[in-house]
Amino acid sequence: MARLGLSLGLAAFPALAQQPVINPNGVVNAASYVPSPEDGHALAPGSIATVFGQNLAAATAQAQSTPLPANLAGTSVTINGVAAPLFYASPTQINLQVPAEVPAGTASGYSSVPVVVTTAAGPSQPVMVDTYYVGPGIFTLNGSGCGQAAVLNVKPDGTVSLNGPSNSAAPGDYLEVFGTGLGPPKVAIPDGTPAPAGMSDESGVARLLGATTLSTSAWKAPGLVGVDQINAQVPPGVLEGCAVTLAAAPGNLFGPPVVVSIHSGGGQCVDPPLETLGRIKLKRVVAVNATPPSETDTFSAWFDGSPGKTPPPPASPLIAAGYLIAGGGTAVIPACTLPGYVTLDAGTITLQGPSGPAVAVAPALLDGKIAYQETLPAGAITGGTFGVSAEGGTNVGPFQTSLAVGAPIQITSQFPAGTYIDPSKPFTVAWQGGSPGSVVTVRLISNFFLQDSVLEAQADASVGSITMQPLVVTNNGMTEMQLPIIDGPNAEVIVDVGPDPTSPLTFASPGLTLGGLLNWKYEYDFPGLTLVPQ
Repeated sequence: MARLGLSLGLAAFPALAQQPVINPNGVVNAASYVPSPEDGHALAPGSIATVFGQNLAAATAQAQSTPLPANLAGTSVTINGVAAPLFYASPTQINLQVPAEVPAGTASGYSSVPVVVTTAAGPSQPVMVDTYYVGPGIFTLNGSGCGQAAVLNVKPDGTVSLNGPSNSAAPGDYLEVFGTGLGPPKVAIPDGTPAPAGMSDESGVARLLGATTLSTSAWKAPGLVGVDQINAQVPPGVLEGCAVTLAAAPGNLFGPPVVVSIHSGGGQCVDPPLETLGRIKLKRVVAVNATPPSETDTFSAWFDGSPGKTPPPPASPLIAAGYLIAGGGTAVIPACTLPGYVTLDAGTITLQGPSGPAVAVAPALLDGKIAYQETLPAGAITGGTFGVSAEGGTNVGPFQTSLAVGAPIQITSQFPAGTYIDPSKPFTVAWQGGSPGSVVTVRLISNFFLQDSVLEAQADASVGSITMQPLVVTNNGMTEMQLPIIDGPNAEVIVDVGPDPTSPLTFASPGLTLGGLLNWKYEYDFPGLTLVPQ
């Protein structure tokens, strides 16, 4: 009996002493549930985060007052050694506010800081997470980061109600959007303390599918801890339906999209008819300044549909040299399933080039979506006519079409890795070859973390060169020459050759209400350049 008692005692000891464990990628934005390692979704100081794991607390507890406590149910959390205010703690989940003094990134990108959960059993192993001054997300009604947004409709008469399929917002109404991670307030708020009324951060915008909303304003939601609020007016002419996508951003770094319901007159939403579109593309990518140069040839096709989907708008005339585009990084988003958004099956697709054997490409699931992707032998994509045929599948009927691909070019300008591009002097890219009627696009891109500056120009392939002139920028009364606007060590030149974008190539197929688009491209990449003097 004594031996049995000893065995029971030893067996019970580890259960009482189990240390907390944070799941891999288990520290996420509490609104979007996107883990901080995903590009564009670092945790922002002052925002709300969620920690998932095991043995995180001895019991379940919730904060009963503010300022929020640093300990719940015997559990505390530090981020970069700073105690985090806690909303909620349970054995598998903790909700907290990221302390304001946690590093908000560096001049070149994210900061990486440790998160540690401590209980009576001791501290967890630290888990490193990325932090940055912004990391936007919108709260959803089901708390998953996907689906119906936690958004209020505000009518012109001031009536407030919860947005949903049976209670849509109408054009002219305002949407009160609640999220977290839009950036710091203009005046500091103590950790764990609700924001006072009128605490503007003036940094948030919201975007509905097909339009940037009008009359936006943003502030820290009064009476709440770590919550941002955006008021955005629904513009006239916006796409209506039961699942219109909505995203929020500080500046141009948009977080993951969620959905809201929009309907003229409000009330029950009505989805427009499902419209479907196909795309087929041949692409050759050449890393010109690699050692040795490398080439990848690919065939891709995808067929998708959504309520009220429209074909791409007509392309504008060719962009003259010197056209500036200021852009932001593309954020990775979770693979949320949006109601009414579908991908389609066209059966096996066969590609027959000007020479060589035919290639059969079967549909595959990529990130949960039906798509076609095939790597071809180097040199397979070249000038000539390609035949494309589909046997037909569940959603898309059989079709046959052809794609006339123009000749490639040979770039005669040289940009070895490490080349310094002088922003004060004209910049020229020259080439030989190509087919008349094909369009060459030159982009000089300067990357600064999640912000890009792009100088873009286009010309007919027969022209043989493009020269971009420096931009004239006035700064405090002084004239500067700058090309492009962001100086930095991470610059690249990308040269594309493709069909004239003002005359799209199309095909038809049963099951595609909007038809299909054909495209081909040669892409010549010169990474590893710099706009910083050597």
